[in-house]
Amino acid sequence: MCEILILSSKNTSTISQYLHCQTIFLWHNNLLLSFTQAEFLAFQKITTQFEFDVHSLPFPDNVKRLVIQLPKHQVGFAFTDEEWDDLLIVIRESLLMQEVYAAMR
Repeated sequence: MCEILILSSKNTSTISQYLHCQTIFLWHNNLLLSFTQAEFLAFQKITTQFEFDVHSLPFPDNVKRLVIQLPKHQVGFAFTDEEWDDLLIVIRESLLMQEVYAAMR
């Protein structure tokens, strides 16, 4: 079994990486996405294009959420303001931790 390294975790968002195959996983609430390194970097770049106050919408429960549509248009991520902030933090921390682990090898 491949060893899993937790790169960053905050509240409902966790990013981990399988060390052997280098697959990166983003776990948010009950959704799990997998990325290659290039896909993860592209996802990170996409997240920098959104500002919660500008792009969020009210949902039926009267809570504003920012929606990121995934390449499979049937699936989208919906983030509250706090969840969005947490996601941006774990992405940044994950990229930094990848650099730290690469320097240690």
